[in-house]
Order: sequence, then C-alpha cells, then structure tokens
Amino acid sequence: MVRPSPDRGVRMSTPDQALLLPPGAAGEALVEVARWEWRRADGGDPAAALGELLAAHGLGEAGGGRPGGPSVVLLAGADGCAALAGLPTGRPSPCPAVPDVVAVVARPGEPASARPLDPPVPPGEWTTTWTDAEHAGAVEAVREAVARGDVYQVNVVGHRRAAHRAHPGALAAAVAQLPGAVYGGV
Repeated sequence: MVRPSPDRGVRMSTPDQALLLPPGAAGEALVEVARWEWRRADGGDPAAALGELLAAHGLGEAGGGRPGGPSVVLLAGADGCAALAGLPTGRPSPCPAVPDVVAVVARPGEPASARPLDPPVPPGEWTTTWTDAEHAGAVEAVREAVARGDVYQVNVVGHRRAAHRAHPGALAAAVAQLPGAVYGGV
C-alpha cells in the first residue's frame, strides 16, 4: 500500500504481501518489510525522510543494525544523490514515474505469504524515448562535445516502456529477454 506522508510528498509503503528479494549475504532469503520512494517533484528533504525510515526500523544510528535484524538497500539516481547531499539538481528526468531515490528495508527469513510467481505474461508493445536516428544524433553530439573538450564523459540514456499487469517477477523475466539486457538475479 502506498500512502503519502502527511508532512512531505514522499511515498512509503508496506507491501500487503511479502515478496522474496535476492538472497542475503548469508544465503538466506530477505523479506521486504517497508519501501520508501522519493521523486524530485515530491519536494521536501529526502535525507530527513530517509533518516526517519531508517530510525523507524532501528537503522538510524551508526552501528544501529544488529545481526539478523533488518537491513536497507538504497538506490539513488543523479537527482536523488544531489538532493540527498543538499546539492543543486540537474534537468528533470524524462521518465518522472521512476523514483529518484528508493530505499527497501528487508529482514532475513521466509515470508509467511510467499507465493510462486505467476506464469510469464508477455508485456504490451514496447516504446522507447529515442528513435534510432535520435539516439545516433545524440551519440554524435556527445562525440563532438568530447572532441571540443566540453565534456569528459556522458551517459546517453534511453528508456523503454510497456504495459504489464503480472507479478513483478514476471516483468523482470520479460525485461531480461530484451536484446542486450543483462540483469542479475532473474
């Protein structure tokens, strides 16, 4: 269930059904117990909100974790990293549905409500943010900028999107089938 925080536009959720995450360092399964997402458009201080999430799960202070206790996985994009550090953010993401920061709190153990993945369901038609010609043009523009000395390195990123209504594990399996895609743990 995703619900807005009353004091800022962040999203925290606790899944109605536990999902198995990749095996933990000791080889045991991890169960997701909470998830927090922040997008640039949410505003507020993502570092403070993240601190609240960590504190709520006993992870707010150095050495606050305990063996066998919860752990957190943090994923942050460029805007998320800048916002967490209190630095200016860059241009808005071309894909605002993707969070700029995600934190998943997990604990070791088998979820009580674990269920097998649904059979694979093909996704809808894939769309991309670039045509082949637009991508080639962007790559050429980057090469010219490097040659002029304007930049040292640039990541040209494109996004793919397709409608999908199956279990997230089935979606991960479908994405792993894309040409050139390499995803661990699928």
